[in-house]
Amino acid sequence: MKIREINAMRGPNYWSIRRHRLIVMVLDLEEMEDRPSNKIKGFRERLEAMFPTMYEHRCSVGTPGGFFQRVDEGTWMGHIIEHIALEIQTLAGMDTGFGRTRGYGEKGVYNVVFSYIEENVGRFAAKAAV
Repeated sequence: MKIREINAMRGPNYWSIRRHRLIVMVLDLEEMEDRPSNKIKGFRERLEAMFPTMYEHRCSVGTPGGFFQRVDEGTWMGHIIEHIALEIQTLAGMDTGFGRTRGYGEKGVYNVVFSYIEENVGRFAAKAAV
């Protein structure tokens, strides 16, 4: 995977009129585009061992453990990177929580969007998550 660009939103933007502080990372999944999480042996177990507090991520399921349920079912690396970037900030004591991953318009390339409190920390979290 490689990061094509990272931008910080600081006001109303395409992604949200309420959440002004957003990192928008353009992520090329490269060979990972064809490997959802449920096709990578032991992936969920390794991810949960690294970030056990991600159990609190509800994701679209809406309940604690929802994100790990999505990982078990098979989700894409862009979505996983979004959650890791949010978790890195949470572990640094910053209460973020908004994230979205949407197609960029090219196969295997995604806009990974997530909230930040401190811009430098949000940018760091984007890079560290990849």
